[in-house]
Amino acid sequence: MNTQPILEDLEYIRQYGKVSTRYVGLVGRGNLGDEILAKVIYSHFNHRLRLYSPMQMGPLMPYAEKLLGYKAYFLGGGTLIKQVSEHLKRIRKLQAKYPNSKFIVFGTGVGDIAMWERFGIKTNIQPWKEILNRSDFLGVRGPISKQYLDSWDLDKPVKVIGDGAILLARNYITPKKINRSIGLNLGSLLIRDGKFHGGDEKAVYNFYIKLLHYLKSENFKVTFFPMKAVEVEKITLIAREADLSEFQIYPAFKKPIEDTIANLEAQDIFIGERLHSSIFATCAYTPTIMLEYRTKCLDFMASIHCEDWNIRTDKLELDTVVGHIKYFHNNMEKHQRLLFSEMQDKVKTLHTARTEVINIITNA
Repeated sequence: MNTQPILEDLEYIRQYGKVSTRYVGLVGRGNLGDEILAKVIYSHFNHRLRLYSPMQMGPLMPYAEKLLGYKAYFLGGGTLIKQVSEHLKRIRKLQAKYPNSKFIVFGTGVGDIAMWERFGIKTNIQPWKEILNRSDFLGVRGPISKQYLDSWDLDKPVKVIGDGAILLARNYITPKKINRSIGLNLGSLLIRDGKFHGGDEKAVYNFYIKLLHYLKSENFKVTFFPMKAVEVEKITLIAREADLSEFQIYPAFKKPIEDTIANLEAQDIFIGERLHSSIFATCAYTPTIMLEYRTKCLDFMASIHCEDWNIRTDKLELDTVVGHIKYFHNNMEKHQRLLFSEMQDKVKTLHTARTEVINIITNA
């Protein structure tokens, strides 16, 4: 690990007074959505704050803490408020070590307790209530996350600020040329051990085969957008079984995010299972059908008032998807304007939240 740039950054902070803050989130796991989300949040605050994570700092983390301490710590992007997780434990340790530092929850998702119990995983909300009641700003991804926290009777107000990745939304619309191109992210439902709505891997697999048969019969140009390297093998197997001989794989997991959004923008329509694959598509104002494998997907779609184009994986019907595809092709300009309005509204909300958070931290 080359530590020189980090040492220079620490010295810069010490000399010029940027505020050192700790980021707690899903980083270093090889999931494009989580990695990009962390980078976007870092960038969003970079003019006033420096956010660090153990994955970023490596062995220098203890020295950074000793040199600078933390004036604040963030619970960042991802569906992190669920179960007794590593994130809960980290926040508890930070609260104990830095009792006077500010605790910020920024665009975090809240897990669906009932869903996880169906998966055999119980959630004790009391430890989460204790740490969230000590938060100085509590902003969540979407209205479902807010609904869950409101039901916990917290002492703190809960705000819906949106998923941080929405900050990648373009500030203009590129009109679609309607060239019968469609982007797909099939995620990795087939390796999720049944932990998705319905839990029926065979049914989901059969749906994908039917979908690919339909797209081939209608002469769509198909591009797959895997978000993790492990998805590529699954894509190849499914495409082969569906006898889909002509298709492209755009390896989003190893491409710059701006290039990925540009390629998503080139699609007429996007159908996505992984949450952030669909968020990135909406950032390009490409009409998107969300395949809701867990409730967090609906949480995002509800945050931009696009629930009508959200389909649970235990209710997958080809006719429904085909209907959405036809609707988008017949109402492309209208739907792009809808996406633009909703996404830009959330961008403004995130900017307002940033200002509030910076004031909370710097005026302490």
